[in-house]
Amino acid sequence: MLSLQEQKTILRKEMRERIKNLSEEERVKQSQNICRRILSSAQWKQAKSLLLYFPLEDEPDITSLFATGLSEGKRLHLPQYDPTAREYSIAPVRNLEKDTLAGKYGIREPITCPTGQKDIDIILVPGLCFDATGARLGRGKGFYDRLLSQISGFKCGVCWKEGWLLKRLIPVEHHDARVDTCWCDL
Repeated sequence: MLSLQEQKTILRKEMRERIKNLSEEERVKQSQNICRRILSSAQWKQAKSLLLYFPLEDEPDITSLFATGLSEGKRLHLPQYDPTAREYSIAPVRNLEKDTLAGKYGIREPITCPTGQKDIDIILVPGLCFDATGARLGRGKGFYDRLLSQISGFKCGVCWKEGWLLKRLIPVEHHDARVDTCWCDL
């Protein structure tokens, strides 16, 4: 019998292979469809504060949501790495060019001061895959699990349609955070 960690490692490898096989055209199409789906949701329309993420190369591109959220007067936050605590907090962003720089992992993050805000209306959470119970498989470092345990709000997983596991469960440990829903290109 494989341990939970071994099961997660195998599933991560499988998901990375599936993602690697997506064409650039398919990535663009899925990213656009995911953004349209998010923008048309009741949660987005009602939200006043957002926690978004800058996508890595193998994640759906949601960057169009930044300008839309700011133009709609929503308060935008992004994860910010704290090297002392070796964890992420959140910080506000009012201007993407002036308020962000590439951080520790090459991901753009805020250079503004972290906020003490713990209640966010919508939290978009990247993941390699999600299942119907809200379980998420991330990259294996636990950064998002720790961050999500510190804030409240409607947690929305974002992944490629290849990462939506409708008939399969993700191995879960006690510290793994769950999402309320998953937005992908169905």
